Amino acid sequence: VYEYSLPPHGPGQGTPESFYEGGYEQYATELVLPNILRASKHYEPNPERASLFLVPYRGLMRYILDRKNPNLSNDGFMAIIDWLRKSGPWFDRHGGVDHIWIFPSGRGASIFPEWEAHIGAGIFLSPEGDGRAGLMQPH
Repeated sequence: VYEYSLPPHGPGQGTPESFYEGGYEQYATELVLPNILRASKHYEPNPERASLFLVPYRGLMRYILDRKNPNLSNDGFMAIIDWLRKSGPWFDRHGGVDHIWIFPSGRGASIFPEWEAHIGAGIFLSPEGDGRAGLMQPH
């Protein structure tokens, strides 16, 4: 699994890890899973040899910080997707089906209103889920 190195000043990046304290600890999955991957035997630093790709975008953090303007959450995801496409052929090579996204809350992919059109074929990791919304169904 290759982990993208997202731009440090892109949406959802560069915010201190202290964000995940004071009631937001469960959302730290956005930080923990990439760390676990990098320490595992499954980590592949060369995207040419990878079969899966982790996008370590802190989407839920961005969503919470921008909750007064939900369009910013959508814009953040779209900016990351644009960056992925400019970074190499991997995102579009298989239609995103080999890309892993972390959604650390029961809201799942709904924090990205256009998720079905842009990352619907991807793999979603979540430590919790709310089946009532129909967004966290296993495939």
